[in-house]
Order: sequence, then C-alpha cells, then structure tokens
Amino acid sequence: MHIKSKFEINSEWDIIEVRQEVRKVCKKIGFDYVTQAYIINFTSGICQNMYTVAQSGVFSIEGIIEEKRMGIKIIAVDQGPGIENMADFLSENIAVNQTDGIRLEMLSVRRWFDEFEIASTELGVDGVEVTVTKWLIKG
Repeated sequence: MHIKSKFEINSEWDIIEVRQEVRKVCKKIGFDYVTQAYIINFTSGICQNMYTVAQSGVFSIEGIIEEKRMGIKIIAVDQGPGIENMADFLSENIAVNQTDGIRLEMLSVRRWFDEFEIASTELGVDGVEVTVTKWLIKG
C-alpha cells in the first residue's frame, strides 16, 4: 500500500496544508508523537526555505508500507539559487555563522532521517532537491 501526495509551495497557506498531510501520513504509518514532531518540523523548515528563498517549490510525500517496515519518504524540489559548494555545505568541520540556518537544519536532518540525499546546481540540478526517508520497523 502506498500513500502519495504532491503539493505546490507558493504561499504560507500551502505550508500549512503540507504540514497537515504529513501529520496524517505519519499517524497512519504509526510513528510516535515525538517522531511525528521531528518530521513535521523538518517539513516546516524545508517548505519555508522553498517559499522565502526560491519563491516556490514542489513537496511530495509518500507513505510506504512494506512487509517488514513502513515509512515516509519526502521529496522537496525548488528552482532557487541552489547551493554553490555542496561539500562545504554538508561539512560538519566548517565554522557556522548566523546565516547558516538551512545548513544547520540539513546537517541535523542528515543525522536524524534513515536515508538522506541532496542535489543542487553544482550537481547539474537547477535549485535544490532534498529526499529523506524515515522508517518504522514492524515488530
């Protein structure tokens, strides 16, 4: 069974709709409240970045139910300015300044989600594409 939703992010209202759908999918999968909060927090951050930096984007949610595990896969794509130096952007060894909010968020997202991919202008993609997956093992 798969649950799929796709949203255009063009306004702050769109972000609210995405958050509601992510919460619904997380509940259906069976994530606990703390895990739901982390996933919804990521959703808010990435959508807000799409809206403020790129002015728009596409946010896809996929609830995945397999034999031994269930999960949520999120794909966020925008056509904004992109990330110039991906290696520096994802480096934990580079000093952080006050303008590095999205960088800090992506570093914590990379640690927290089970699967994490990011592509940007540097890699031949216009803008930024982030794909994350969080799994819940059936027990």
